[in-house]
Amino acid sequence: MYVFHSLSHTPTHSELSPQVTGDNGAPTDQCDFGGLNAPFNGEYLHDSYDGAGGVGKTTTWEGGHREPGLAVFPGHIQAGSRSRAVASALDILPTIASLCNVPLPANRRYDGVDLTPVLLGLSSNVTRYHGNSLFHPNSGCEGAIGDIETLRLGKFKVKYRTGGKCTSCDGRTAPDVYHDPPLVFDLDLDPMEKTPIRVDSNGEYENHPGLLKKIRDAMQSLEVDLSTDKISIANYSQKVSLRPCCNASNPFCACDGNDVEEENWW
Repeated sequence: MYVFHSLSHTPTHSELSPQVTGDNGAPTDQCDFGGLNAPFNGEYLHDSYDGAGGVGKTTTWEGGHREPGLAVFPGHIQAGSRSRAVASALDILPTIASLCNVPLPANRRYDGVDLTPVLLGLSSNVTRYHGNSLFHPNSGCEGAIGDIETLRLGKFKVKYRTGGKCTSCDGRTAPDVYHDPPLVFDLDLDPMEKTPIRVDSNGEYENHPGLLKKIRDAMQSLEVDLSTDKISIANYSQKVSLRPCCNASNPFCACDGNDVEEENWW
């Protein structure tokens, strides 16, 4: 809302850059009704446990959250152009702000980055923070909710945990396993996440000396960032204005703009 309130006029169609995408991959536990994630099938897990375990929605395998993104910006984005850059919903705010020439407040940190250079064809990749990495917290299957179990480091996908509560189509789970050192997949060569890079006798990833240190440095950078950033925690039990205006599980729940009193939120 900050960005749109800062615009001095109603933007025309040619000024907008809508991005359309899903929020996750198909759920593998719904069989033929869940859709297909191929070729992003998390084959390491299924090869290890005879097809058991979920590799789609609510997991951090590629099939769980890799989605195509579409951007339309007539006169600015070349029609039919493609990019392999990895984007995140975190990038929407800084990108729209940049396209609208609206400066974001400087007294806080932003997890997302401006995708404008990629959208306009000026760059083929995105430079991120924390050693150019993108972190994926667990969303329900692998470990505790919110824990960072997976990160991207350039073309490398790093997974600390596999298996967990999510099931395959036939209802089977795979063992919840924490990997130390973590599994690393080269997504340029292995988008199906079938064969992790071997760890040699020196504890380094084969043919990639120094990669383990980069992974650890990225994780440490994130921990420092989280511990020093201005993080606000909304206390829904004390601040009534932060509560839903009614029971969100009710399909007829709606807010009229005045429902801020405690007795109205249920």
